[in-house]
Amino acid sequence: MGEFIIWLLIIGIFFMVINSFKPKEKPPEPEKKPDPPTPPPKNDDTEYKQHVKDTIAVESLQGKSDEDIIKEHTSVTPEDIKAWKEDLLNNFSRLSKRNEELLINVGQLDMEVKWLRKTCKKFIGDDWKEKTGYKYL
Repeated sequence: MGEFIIWLLIIGIFFMVINSFKPKEKPPEPEKKPDPPTPPPKNDDTEYKQHVKDTIAVESLQGKSDEDIIKEHTSVTPEDIKAWKEDLLNNFSRLSKRNEELLINVGQLDMEVKWLRKTCKKFIGDDWKEKTGYKYL
């Protein structure tokens, strides 16, 4: 009986060695996704983002002179300022939506600051500002 077990072990080892020489199958390569198209480059000197245009238009409506605005933004022309003012007055809801978004963000940040103060006080102690070196809260 002992010889039989030894022969089974030898045969098992023999098959393990033979199987180790078989080439392993490679997993299939994942499909490559095409790169998204790149947008054309923008000239930052002449193209302004909408919130900058709105800010300039509001400054102009508040009475700031066109010459002062042109000094701050070198590539702005008086015609641009006039067009941006008209656009702002015609689409005033865009500015109020932006204001609402900012108010929501301020409220969320205020809640986070209050939570941070409460948590730091709870886990670090009343002198958490000195211990952490945090000076903004």
